[in-house]
Amino acid sequence: MDRLKALTEDQVVALNVLAFVRGHIQESTLAEWTGSTIRETSLALKGLHGAGLACSHGGTRWQLAQGGLDRALIRANLPSLESRAYRGGLVSEIDRLRAPDKIAVFEALVADISTQLEVSVTAGLQALLTETLEQMLAFCDEEPSLEKSREELSRFLELVIAILGLSLYLARNLSLSIRLYFFANEIAIRIGDMRKRIILKLSEVLLDHFTGRSSLQALPSLMESQEAIDELGDNDILCIAAMFLSSLHFNQGDMKKTLRYYNEVDPASYVWNVRYYKDLSGIYPSSAAHFLGKFHLAIGIAKSACRTAHLKGNELTEGWWCLQLTMVLGDAGCDRGQVERYLSRARSLLNPELHEMAYLFYLHVTACTHSRYGEMEKAFEALRAYYEFFSSCEFEQTLFGRSRSYELCVDFFRRGYPPIPAVDVEAETRKNLNGGDKMMRGAALRQKALLAYDAGKPLPVVRQLLTESMEVFQEAGGVIRIPQTRQLLDRLEAFEKEGGKERPRLFLEEIAWPEVKNQAGQPGSGSLTQRCTRRFKKLTSHKDPSIFYRQLVTTIQEEFQAERVILLQGVEGGEVESVAGCNISREELEQGVCTSLLPLASQAIQRQEVARVNLESFAAVAIPINTREKSTWVLYAESQETSGLLGRAMEDMDENLALLISSEVRSAVILEASRQQPQYYPMPGDTSHEPFYGVSMAPLLKKAAQAARTDATMLILGETGVGKELFARHIHTESGRKGPFIPVHPASMAESLIESELFGHEKGAFTGATSQKVGFFELANQGTLFIDEVGEISLSLQVKLLRVLQNHKFTRVGGTKELLSDFRLIAATNRDLKQDVIDGTFREDLFYRLFVLPFTIPPLRDRAEDIVYLAQMFLTHFARRYGKTVLSLTPGQIADLQSRPWQGNIRELKGIMERAVILSSGNRLELFPVAHDAAVVASADRVAGAGADLFDGLPTLKELEARYLAHVLALTGGKVAGPDGLEGVLKTKRSTIYAKLKRHGLIGS
Repeated sequence: MDRLKALTEDQVVALNVLAFVRGHIQESTLAEWTGSTIRETSLALKGLHGAGLACSHGGTRWQLAQGGLDRALIRANLPSLESRAYRGGLVSEIDRLRAPDKIAVFEALVADISTQLEVSVTAGLQALLTETLEQMLAFCDEEPSLEKSREELSRFLELVIAILGLSLYLARNLSLSIRLYFFANEIAIRIGDMRKRIILKLSEVLLDHFTGRSSLQALPSLMESQEAIDELGDNDILCIAAMFLSSLHFNQGDMKKTLRYYNEVDPASYVWNVRYYKDLSGIYPSSAAHFLGKFHLAIGIAKSACRTAHLKGNELTEGWWCLQLTMVLGDAGCDRGQVERYLSRARSLLNPELHEMAYLFYLHVTACTHSRYGEMEKAFEALRAYYEFFSSCEFEQTLFGRSRSYELCVDFFRRGYPPIPAVDVEAETRKNLNGGDKMMRGAALRQKALLAYDAGKPLPVVRQLLTESMEVFQEAGGVIRIPQTRQLLDRLEAFEKEGGKERPRLFLEEIAWPEVKNQAGQPGSGSLTQRCTRRFKKLTSHKDPSIFYRQLVTTIQEEFQAERVILLQGVEGGEVESVAGCNISREELEQGVCTSLLPLASQAIQRQEVARVNLESFAAVAIPINTREKSTWVLYAESQETSGLLGRAMEDMDENLALLISSEVRSAVILEASRQQPQYYPMPGDTSHEPFYGVSMAPLLKKAAQAARTDATMLILGETGVGKELFARHIHTESGRKGPFIPVHPASMAESLIESELFGHEKGAFTGATSQKVGFFELANQGTLFIDEVGEISLSLQVKLLRVLQNHKFTRVGGTKELLSDFRLIAATNRDLKQDVIDGTFREDLFYRLFVLPFTIPPLRDRAEDIVYLAQMFLTHFARRYGKTVLSLTPGQIADLQSRPWQGNIRELKGIMERAVILSSGNRLELFPVAHDAAVVASADRVAGAGADLFDGLPTLKELEARYLAHVLALTGGKVAGPDGLEGVLKTKRSTIYAKLKRHGLIGS
């Protein structure tokens, strides 16, 4: 104790560290931990040595002196020296070891390591990781640790998962980590924590891979983990486990499963104890997409991850992704200068002493890059450096690129290059042929064929081995390996036809790589819209909108063959925010990296039409989405390196595709909005929530309130724009029903989706339907289902709707179980259903089923007493919304309003008032600008006058439609709405007419 009191501050700090570590510690590492200089640390250690408290090994490695003070005694007496010992840095966490709560100490240490990793990897940080692992192992060895509570042990398991993830990320302390896993697994079994046990098992399988365990040996553990995940069957565990499963299936050589599990990972999820491994785990699916020839996906994943790592300042992760981009861009046939810039950037970020696994990958990528460009001497030197460095590392297997390195070794062996130490070509070939990695087996079969060719074996034997290699590659998903093998077979066939005796040279690396970056894969049958329709039907239920949106953008990214896709929603102030994205991170959006999407997205929103850019080096498309909500939505997709793929997809995009995507998003928006409705509903007769319609509507509202208290079906009749949906919401509110109000607009849905949307479907109801989907009938249970424009429903669906209305029982598409939903149906239409019954387009029995309680909302022109009041109400509303002065209507304006026919009803009035407020200046309010009213007629006259004969010059269908619309528009004097406008003449919905007029440039956007 006297010796401790005589110590200086630096000596106390150094002794504190020596009492913590269980082995030796480098002098430089101790200096880093304590925040001291090398000189201060050296003097302190020499002083401890003189006091008999420390001993040196080789002059630079130190530990507590044998026969000196006991470690526990030092820790017990250091608190009295706290004011002198506490300096900060990493040792500030070590000093907490004297605290009785060891788990709290480990939490502090793991947090400190994680924080330091965000800056850089240092030798001191790696040493601290090692010592933390040692301390956690010692904790497991201690008997009292077994007496901890379940909560405390659960905290400890969280830390074990974190420390195993850090070991995987840094490729350090693998054997220590495996030992810790066995202890932790026993704890997980004892406390019955199946979730943590699954993650521990998956971590252990990856650790085993690095320590030399074959893929075949790991298969039982992988299967066991998969069964446990399936047994739990919930999304949370799958999202966490998916990144491990993706990695493990890559090591099994199964590229398709690698991508499948990658798609299950939620990119927005944050799991603190595996976050560093998550940042790196995307290299597996990027590589899988690379092997599958999906370069748009491989590049999209890699570029987003590389940019994100750079924004975070994480040099190790950025270095990994620079190397991945080097490989992918090189094999895709991109510009060599760009390929080499990424390789050079990776070299500047990686330190061989600190980033062993990443630096090993750098040497591998360097060898492959030189080989790809025919620089075999440089490739050989890089490969030899790769294996020399590999032999000095702790791990037994590398993270990526094993099949490529192996094939290069065989190629150099066949060329007669000097042997590479520690590489036995024949032994490696036998090992890969019998292992569980399909990609390695395919490579081994190909190299065995070439070795047999060199040995003079019969050509049929060589051909059979090459054919087997292609089959294995096909099964594994190694699509980009097949063309080279096929070329080898072609050369064999050519040699046989020539009948030559001397076999020509046959080297894999001499076969030219195909230009593949803009080569499309197999898109499937049908148009882009048809393929998307089939894929959307397979999406899971809308129960969790965030999952649905993620699946939607992933599906669109695959079908568009875009590098990245993002779904945006407009917010207040004209800004947009991300709802879901594919290959675009939160950090990229926050830092403004993705500014290229904003102009195109804004153009699509403003014009409400698809906006496109299709250049040789860049392609992008923005599709506006109509959700019938106040906020605007847009889907944006872009590609740079593989712009040709997206460009070809854009050629197949039509208005039906936008309608289809809008339908899917709308369904999710409706459900989400219904769930966010407050659970309080006013009691019948409570008019405080009653929407305002005007004094003339009072009798109708009174009847509606009386009818709302029943369960009878209602039919709301009225022209477009009179407020039928608002009236239905009023009835729902008055009813006091506890369920949601679910509005459905069949006219805006793709015909093939309506039944599935209404009834829902079961898993397996059609090809690829992998999950159950809840329909609108079921969602509206105990609430109100509102079907707008019911007259637009097809006759076949009318039959099914009638059956549901009879007893409220239905069956999901593909299902057998009969379900019951207590919903109240309100239908609406602007059509004459009685005439439709006579015409045979609407079923008579359904008509009478709906016509139980009909309500006809009168057009605005028949409600003269309400026009002025409603107009002033809208003026006040929009003036407040846009920060304008509230103006009153003049007598002349009132007269104009009351004399108009109001074909658009309240919707038209509302639009005119909004326009008037926006364009108002000072005290002037202009309701009907003359130039605006004349614009439509003038535009139509120009087009109609360009060719009096509609068929002049054999016009295309599109040109003919434009001419005919212009012709009719001129005849109606520019009038669209009403029986004497285009709506009445053409017998077409007004919304459809306006869309066509905008598309042909007959009216402004």
